[in-house]
Amino acid sequence: MKKFVLFVCSFSLLQLAYNNPVSANSYYYTVNQMDSYGSSNLDYVCGISDDNLIAGTSDNHAVIWEYDPVSESWAAAQRIESTYGSSSATYINANGLIAYFDKDLGYSRAHSWSAAQGDTLLHSSYSEPMDINENGQIVGHRGGSNPSYWDTSGNPTTLQMYSGNTYVYPRGINNTGIMVGMAYELGGSGAYNNHAVVWMNTSSAPFALEGLSAGNYGSAEKINDNNVIFGYSQVNTDTSHAVLWSNTSANVWELTYDISAELESIGATVKGVSLEEDGLYGFYEDVSGIFHFVRWVEENFAWSREELYLFSDEFDSWTDMVFADINDNGIIVGTGTYEGETTVFALTQIPVPDSIPEPMTIVLLSSALIGVIRRIRY
Repeated sequence: MKKFVLFVCSFSLLQLAYNNPVSANSYYYTVNQMDSYGSSNLDYVCGISDDNLIAGTSDNHAVIWEYDPVSESWAAAQRIESTYGSSSATYINANGLIAYFDKDLGYSRAHSWSAAQGDTLLHSSYSEPMDINENGQIVGHRGGSNPSYWDTSGNPTTLQMYSGNTYVYPRGINNTGIMVGMAYELGGSGAYNNHAVVWMNTSSAPFALEGLSAGNYGSAEKINDNNVIFGYSQVNTDTSHAVLWSNTSANVWELTYDISAELESIGATVKGVSLEEDGLYGFYEDVSGIFHFVRWVEENFAWSREELYLFSDEFDSWTDMVFADINDNGIIVGTGTYEGETTVFALTQIPVPDSIPEPMTIVLLSSALIGVIRRIRY
Protein backbone atom coordinates (compact mmCIF):
# COMPACT_ATOMS: atom_id res chain seq x y z
CA MET A 1 0.00 0.00 0.00
CA LYS A 2 1.35 3.38 -0.99
CA LYS A 3 0.55 6.26 1.33
CA PHE A 4 0.95 9.76 -0.02
CA VAL A 5 1.26 12.10 2.97
CA LEU A 6 0.89 15.73 1.99
CA PHE A 7 2.62 18.44 4.00
CA VAL A 8 1.03 21.65 2.78
CA CYS A 9 3.33 24.64 3.22
CA SER A 10 3.71 28.24 2.14
CA PHE A 11 1.23 29.37 -0.49
CA SER A 12 -0.51 25.98 -0.34
CA LEU A 13 -1.15 26.50 3.37
CA LEU A 14 -2.25 30.05 2.68
CA GLN A 15 -4.76 28.68 0.18
CA LEU A 16 -5.85 26.00 2.65
CA ALA A 17 -6.50 28.56 5.37
CA TYR A 18 -8.11 31.34 3.36
CA ASN A 19 -9.32 30.13 -0.05
CA ASN A 20 -10.25 26.49 0.40
CA PRO A 21 -13.66 25.43 1.73
CA VAL A 22 -11.89 22.84 3.89
CA SER A 23 -10.62 25.57 6.21
CA ALA A 24 -13.99 25.77 7.92
CA ASN A 25 -13.84 22.02 8.58
CA SER A 26 -10.21 22.06 9.84
CA TYR A 27 -8.92 19.04 7.92
CA TYR A 28 -7.09 18.03 4.79
CA TYR A 29 -6.54 14.63 3.16
CA THR A 30 -3.95 11.93 2.64
CA VAL A 31 -4.29 9.74 -0.44
CA ASN A 32 -3.85 6.00 0.10
CA GLN A 33 -3.48 3.69 -2.88
CA MET A 34 -4.80 0.18 -2.22
CA ASP A 35 -2.61 -2.78 -3.14
CA SER A 36 -4.07 -5.16 -5.72
CA TYR A 37 -4.85 -8.82 -5.35
CA GLY A 38 -2.52 -10.88 -7.52
CA SER A 39 -1.18 -9.14 -10.60
CA SER A 40 -4.26 -7.04 -11.28
CA ASN A 41 -3.90 -3.58 -12.76
CA LEU A 42 -7.67 -3.09 -12.98
CA ASP A 43 -9.31 -2.61 -9.57
CA TYR A 44 -12.70 -1.22 -8.58
CA VAL A 45 -14.36 -0.32 -5.29
CA CYS A 46 -18.03 -0.54 -4.31
CA GLY A 47 -17.94 1.01 -0.83
CA ILE A 48 -16.63 1.24 2.73
CA SER A 49 -18.22 0.21 6.03
CA ASP A 50 -18.24 2.30 9.19
CA ASP A 51 -15.49 0.10 10.69
CA ASN A 52 -13.25 0.97 7.70
CA LEU A 53 -13.63 -2.23 5.68
CA ILE A 54 -13.41 -1.55 1.94
CA ALA A 55 -15.06 -3.92 -0.56
CA GLY A 56 -14.30 -4.11 -4.25
CA THR A 57 -12.99 -6.18 -7.10
CA SER A 58 -9.35 -6.94 -7.96
CA ASP A 59 -7.90 -9.46 -10.41
CA ASN A 60 -11.51 -10.55 -11.20
CA HIS A 61 -12.18 -11.47 -7.57
CA ALA A 62 -14.36 -9.93 -4.87
CA VAL A 63 -11.91 -8.61 -2.26
CA ILE A 64 -11.68 -6.62 0.95
CA TRP A 65 -9.13 -4.10 2.20
CA GLU A 66 -8.87 -3.84 5.99
CA TYR A 67 -7.52 -0.90 7.95
CA ASP A 68 -5.06 -1.58 10.78
CA PRO A 69 -5.35 1.21 13.38
CA VAL A 70 -2.09 0.11 15.07
CA SER A 71 0.10 0.54 11.99
CA GLU A 72 -2.27 3.18 10.58
CA SER A 73 -2.18 1.47 7.18
CA TRP A 74 -4.36 -0.55 4.85
CA ALA A 75 -3.66 -4.27 4.37
CA ALA A 76 -3.24 -5.75 0.91
CA ALA A 77 -6.37 -6.97 -0.83
CA GLN A 78 -7.77 -10.24 0.52
CA ARG A 79 -9.94 -12.43 -1.66
CA ILE A 80 -13.31 -13.56 -0.29
CA GLU A 81 -12.22 -17.19 -0.22
CA SER A 82 -15.57 -18.95 -0.56
CA THR A 83 -16.11 -17.84 -4.17
CA TYR A 84 -15.83 -19.97 -7.31
CA GLY A 85 -14.18 -18.84 -10.51
CA SER A 86 -14.29 -15.07 -10.96
CA SER A 87 -16.35 -12.82 -8.72
CA SER A 88 -17.30 -9.18 -8.22
CA ALA A 89 -18.45 -7.21 -5.16
CA THR A 90 -21.49 -5.01 -5.74
CA TYR A 91 -22.18 -3.35 -2.37
CA ILE A 92 -21.12 -3.19 1.28
CA ASN A 93 -23.41 -1.82 4.00
CA ALA A 94 -22.40 0.23 7.04
CA ASN A 95 -22.10 -2.94 9.15
CA GLY A 96 -19.66 -4.71 6.80
CA LEU A 97 -22.10 -7.09 5.04
CA ILE A 98 -21.04 -7.48 1.41
CA ALA A 99 -23.16 -8.39 -1.60
CA TYR A 100 -21.26 -10.07 -4.41
CA PHE A 101 -21.68 -12.57 -7.22
CA ASP A 102 -19.39 -15.22 -8.59
CA LYS A 103 -19.38 -16.93 -11.95
CA ASP A 104 -19.27 -20.69 -12.28
CA LEU A 105 -19.98 -22.68 -15.44
CA GLY A 106 -20.83 -19.48 -17.27
CA TYR A 107 -23.56 -18.10 -14.99
CA SER A 108 -23.54 -15.75 -12.02
CA ARG A 109 -24.63 -16.65 -8.48
CA ALA A 110 -25.67 -14.20 -5.78
CA HIS A 111 -23.91 -14.29 -2.39
CA SER A 112 -23.60 -12.29 0.78
CA TRP A 113 -20.55 -12.33 3.02
CA SER A 114 -19.32 -10.84 6.27
CA ALA A 115 -16.47 -11.65 8.62
CA ALA A 116 -19.00 -12.66 11.29
CA GLN A 117 -21.43 -14.78 9.25
CA GLY A 118 -19.12 -16.09 6.53
CA ASP A 119 -20.50 -16.79 3.07
CA THR A 120 -24.19 -17.26 2.18
CA LEU A 121 -25.22 -18.51 -1.26
CA LEU A 122 -28.45 -16.64 -2.05
CA HIS A 123 -29.29 -18.36 -5.32
CA SER A 124 -27.57 -21.14 -7.23
CA SER A 125 -27.89 -19.82 -10.80
CA TYR A 126 -28.33 -16.66 -12.88
CA SER A 127 -28.55 -14.17 -10.03
CA GLU A 128 -26.91 -10.95 -8.83
CA PRO A 129 -27.42 -8.94 -5.60
CA MET A 130 -27.32 -5.16 -6.02
CA ASP A 131 -27.88 -3.50 -2.64
CA ILE A 132 -28.05 -4.23 1.11
CA ASN A 133 -29.65 -2.05 3.74
CA GLU A 134 -28.37 -1.80 7.31
CA ASN A 135 -30.83 -4.49 8.42
CA GLY A 136 -29.21 -6.99 6.05
CA GLN A 137 -32.10 -7.11 3.55
CA ILE A 138 -30.92 -7.51 -0.04
CA VAL A 139 -32.36 -6.75 -3.47
CA GLY A 140 -31.27 -7.95 -6.89
CA HIS A 141 -32.46 -10.47 -9.43
CA ARG A 142 -32.46 -14.25 -9.84
CA GLY A 143 -33.49 -16.78 -12.44
CA GLY A 144 -32.45 -14.34 -15.13
CA SER A 145 -34.90 -11.43 -14.90
CA ASN A 146 -36.98 -12.13 -11.77
CA PRO A 147 -36.82 -9.07 -9.47
CA SER A 148 -35.89 -10.38 -6.03
CA TYR A 149 -35.74 -9.51 -2.37
CA TRP A 150 -33.87 -11.58 0.25
CA ASP A 151 -34.71 -11.25 3.94
CA THR A 152 -32.10 -11.26 6.70
CA SER A 153 -32.08 -15.09 6.69
CA GLY A 154 -31.48 -15.24 2.94
CA ASN A 155 -35.04 -16.29 2.05
CA PRO A 156 -36.09 -14.94 -1.36
CA THR A 157 -39.28 -13.22 -2.47
CA THR A 158 -40.06 -12.54 -6.12
CA LEU A 159 -41.21 -8.95 -6.56
CA GLN A 160 -44.01 -7.95 -8.90
CA MET A 161 -43.17 -7.00 -12.46
CA TYR A 162 -43.85 -3.64 -14.04
CA SER A 163 -46.81 -3.51 -16.46
CA GLY A 164 -46.14 -4.80 -19.94
CA ASN A 165 -43.52 -7.20 -21.26
CA THR A 166 -40.66 -6.18 -18.99
CA TYR A 167 -37.36 -7.13 -17.41
CA VAL A 168 -37.16 -5.59 -13.98
CA TYR A 169 -34.02 -5.05 -11.92
CA PRO A 170 -34.16 -3.75 -8.33
CA ARG A 171 -31.07 -1.69 -7.52
CA GLY A 172 -31.62 -0.12 -4.10
CA ILE A 173 -33.42 -0.62 -0.78
CA ASN A 174 -33.67 1.66 2.25
CA ASN A 175 -33.99 0.66 5.91
CA THR A 176 -37.79 0.83 5.81
CA GLY A 177 -37.94 -1.66 2.95
CA ILE A 178 -38.85 0.66 0.05
CA MET A 179 -37.11 -0.57 -3.10
CA VAL A 180 -36.13 1.13 -6.35
CA GLY A 181 -34.83 -0.03 -9.68
CA MET A 182 -35.23 -0.09 -13.43
CA ALA A 183 -37.77 -1.75 -15.74
CA TYR A 184 -37.12 -2.50 -19.39
CA GLU A 185 -40.41 -2.37 -21.30
CA LEU A 186 -40.13 -3.96 -24.74
CA GLY A 187 -41.91 -1.84 -27.35
CA GLY A 188 -43.59 -3.11 -30.49
CA SER A 189 -40.74 -1.86 -32.66
CA GLY A 190 -38.19 -3.83 -30.67
CA ALA A 191 -36.97 -0.72 -28.82
CA TYR A 192 -36.77 -0.66 -25.05
CA ASN A 193 -38.52 1.95 -22.93
CA ASN A 194 -36.73 2.06 -19.60
CA HIS A 195 -38.45 3.29 -16.47
CA ALA A 196 -37.22 4.24 -13.00
CA VAL A 197 -39.56 2.30 -10.67
CA VAL A 198 -40.45 2.03 -6.97
CA TRP A 199 -41.82 -0.85 -4.87
CA MET A 200 -43.33 0.30 -1.57
CA ASN A 201 -42.97 -3.23 -0.12
CA THR A 202 -42.48 -6.84 -1.19
CA SER A 203 -46.16 -7.35 -2.08
CA SER A 204 -46.85 -4.10 -3.95
CA ALA A 205 -46.74 -3.53 -7.70
CA PRO A 206 -43.99 -1.16 -8.88
CA PHE A 207 -44.86 2.25 -10.26
CA ALA A 208 -42.81 4.49 -12.55
CA LEU A 209 -41.20 7.81 -11.65
CA GLU A 210 -41.63 10.82 -13.88
CA GLY A 211 -38.52 11.69 -15.86
CA LEU A 212 -37.01 14.83 -17.37
CA SER A 213 -38.81 14.32 -20.65
CA ALA A 214 -40.87 11.82 -22.57
CA GLY A 215 -37.65 10.03 -23.44
CA ASN A 216 -37.18 6.30 -23.09
CA TYR A 217 -34.63 5.99 -20.31
CA GLY A 218 -34.90 6.11 -16.56
CA SER A 219 -33.15 4.30 -13.71
CA ALA A 220 -33.59 4.60 -9.93
CA GLU A 221 -30.31 3.57 -8.29
CA LYS A 222 -30.52 4.29 -4.53
CA ILE A 223 -33.02 5.44 -1.91
CA ASN A 224 -32.25 6.74 1.59
CA ASP A 225 -34.38 6.79 4.75
CA ASN A 226 -35.67 10.26 3.89
CA ASN A 227 -37.08 8.59 0.76
CA VAL A 228 -34.87 10.65 -1.54
CA ILE A 229 -34.10 8.69 -4.69
CA PHE A 230 -30.97 9.09 -6.82
CA GLY A 231 -30.95 7.90 -10.41
CA TYR A 232 -30.77 8.84 -14.07
CA SER A 233 -33.24 10.28 -16.54
CA GLN A 234 -32.91 10.70 -20.26
CA VAL A 235 -32.90 14.19 -21.75
CA ASN A 236 -32.80 13.05 -25.37
CA THR A 237 -31.87 9.92 -27.29
CA ASP A 238 -28.17 10.36 -26.52
CA THR A 239 -27.96 11.97 -23.08
CA SER A 240 -28.98 10.97 -19.57
CA HIS A 241 -28.68 13.19 -16.50
CA ALA A 242 -28.02 12.36 -12.87
CA VAL A 243 -31.16 13.42 -10.98
CA LEU A 244 -32.87 13.36 -7.58
CA TRP A 245 -36.50 12.59 -6.79
CA SER A 246 -38.11 13.82 -3.54
CA ASN A 247 -40.98 12.14 -1.71
CA THR A 248 -43.34 15.15 -1.78
CA SER A 249 -46.41 13.35 -0.38
CA ALA A 250 -47.63 9.84 0.44
CA ASN A 251 -46.46 7.45 -2.29
CA VAL A 252 -45.64 10.40 -4.56
CA TRP A 253 -42.17 11.29 -5.83
CA GLU A 254 -41.31 14.31 -7.94
CA LEU A 255 -38.11 14.96 -9.84
CA THR A 256 -36.76 17.95 -7.90
CA TYR A 257 -33.14 18.31 -9.05
CA ASP A 258 -31.08 17.84 -12.19
CA ILE A 259 -27.49 17.48 -10.97
CA SER A 260 -25.94 17.16 -14.42
CA ALA A 261 -27.64 20.31 -15.72
CA GLU A 262 -26.49 22.34 -12.71
CA LEU A 263 -22.86 21.26 -13.19
CA GLU A 264 -22.99 21.73 -16.95
CA SER A 265 -23.98 25.36 -16.33
CA ILE A 266 -20.54 25.93 -14.73
CA GLY A 267 -18.66 23.74 -17.19
CA ALA A 268 -18.28 20.84 -14.72
CA THR A 269 -19.05 17.11 -14.84
CA VAL A 270 -20.17 14.62 -12.20
CA LYS A 271 -17.44 12.22 -11.08
CA GLY A 272 -19.32 9.76 -8.89
CA VAL A 273 -21.82 10.16 -6.05
CA SER A 274 -23.12 8.33 -2.96
CA LEU A 275 -26.58 8.89 -1.46
CA GLU A 276 -26.39 9.18 2.35
CA GLU A 277 -28.97 10.10 4.98
CA ASP A 278 -27.81 13.72 5.15
CA GLY A 279 -27.51 14.32 1.42
CA LEU A 280 -25.81 13.29 -1.78
CA TYR A 281 -21.99 13.31 -1.61
CA GLY A 282 -19.69 13.21 -4.59
CA PHE A 283 -16.96 14.65 -6.79
CA TYR A 284 -17.18 16.93 -9.74
CA GLU A 285 -14.39 18.07 -12.07
CA ASP A 286 -14.32 21.72 -13.11
CA VAL A 287 -13.13 23.24 -16.38
CA SER A 288 -9.58 23.48 -15.03
CA GLY A 289 -9.43 19.78 -14.24
CA ILE A 290 -9.66 20.39 -10.47
CA PHE A 291 -11.73 17.96 -8.40
CA HIS A 292 -14.28 19.24 -5.88
CA PHE A 293 -15.72 17.24 -2.99
CA VAL A 294 -19.31 18.39 -2.49
CA ARG A 295 -22.62 17.59 -0.86
CA TRP A 296 -26.08 18.34 -2.21
CA VAL A 297 -28.62 18.97 0.55
CA GLU A 298 -32.40 19.36 0.46
CA GLU A 299 -34.65 21.74 2.36
CA ASN A 300 -38.37 21.90 1.57
CA PHE A 301 -37.72 20.01 -1.68
CA ALA A 302 -35.19 22.62 -2.84
CA TRP A 303 -31.59 21.51 -3.35
CA SER A 304 -28.32 23.36 -2.87
CA ARG A 305 -24.67 22.43 -3.36
CA GLU A 306 -22.15 22.71 -0.53
CA GLU A 307 -18.48 22.87 -1.47
CA LEU A 308 -16.66 20.75 1.12
CA TYR A 309 -13.12 20.50 -0.24
CA LEU A 310 -11.06 21.55 -3.25
CA PHE A 311 -8.36 19.04 -4.20
CA SER A 312 -5.52 21.22 -5.45
CA ASP A 313 -2.45 18.99 -4.96
CA GLU A 314 -3.67 15.66 -3.59
CA PHE A 315 -4.43 14.17 -7.00
CA ASP A 316 -1.18 15.04 -8.73
CA SER A 317 -0.25 12.12 -11.03
CA TRP A 318 -3.81 10.72 -10.74
CA THR A 319 -6.38 10.83 -13.54
CA ASP A 320 -9.97 9.67 -14.03
CA MET A 321 -10.85 10.02 -10.34
CA VAL A 322 -14.33 8.68 -9.51
CA PHE A 323 -16.01 8.99 -6.09
CA ALA A 324 -17.66 5.80 -4.77
CA ASP A 325 -18.55 6.11 -1.07
CA ILE A 326 -17.93 7.86 2.25
CA ASN A 327 -18.32 6.36 5.73
CA ASP A 328 -19.21 7.89 9.09
CA ASN A 329 -15.51 8.43 9.82
CA GLY A 330 -15.20 10.72 6.80
CA ILE A 331 -13.04 8.29 4.78
CA ILE A 332 -13.71 8.60 1.05
CA VAL A 333 -13.12 5.70 -1.35
CA GLY A 334 -13.08 5.66 -5.11
CA THR A 335 -11.30 4.52 -8.24
CA GLY A 336 -8.71 6.33 -10.33
CA THR A 337 -5.78 5.83 -12.64
CA TYR A 338 -2.28 6.06 -11.17
CA GLU A 339 0.87 5.31 -13.18
CA GLY A 340 -1.28 3.75 -15.91
CA GLU A 341 -3.16 1.40 -13.59
CA THR A 342 -6.81 1.57 -12.57
CA THR A 343 -6.65 1.36 -8.80
CA VAL A 344 -8.62 1.97 -5.62
CA PHE A 345 -7.89 4.92 -3.35
CA ALA A 346 -8.91 5.93 0.17
CA LEU A 347 -8.84 9.56 1.30
CA THR A 348 -8.33 10.03 5.04
CA GLN A 349 -8.92 13.27 6.90
CA ILE A 350 -6.01 14.85 8.75
CA PRO A 351 -6.78 17.69 11.21
CA VAL A 352 -5.28 21.07 10.47
CA PRO A 353 -3.16 22.31 13.42
CA ASP A 354 -5.06 24.55 15.82
CA SER A 355 -2.57 27.34 15.26
CA ILE A 356 -2.52 28.75 11.72
CA PRO A 357 0.22 31.36 11.08
CA GLU A 358 -0.82 34.89 10.25
CA PRO A 359 -0.83 35.68 6.50
CA MET A 360 2.36 37.81 6.71
CA THR A 361 4.17 35.02 8.55
CA ILE A 362 3.25 32.61 5.78
CA VAL A 363 4.47 35.02 3.12
CA LEU A 364 7.82 35.42 4.90
CA LEU A 365 8.19 31.65 5.09
CA SER A 366 7.31 31.13 1.44
CA SER A 367 10.85 31.69 0.12
CA ALA A 368 12.00 28.62 2.01
CA LEU A 369 8.87 26.49 2.05
CA ILE A 370 7.29 26.81 -1.38
CA GLY A 371 5.38 23.84 -2.69
CA VAL A 372 4.27 20.47 -1.51
CA ILE A 373 6.54 17.82 0.00
CA ARG A 374 5.57 14.18 -0.40
CA ARG A 375 6.74 11.24 1.61
CA ILE A 376 6.06 7.87 0.05
CA ARG A 377 5.90 4.91 2.38
CA TYR A 378 5.66 1.33 1.15
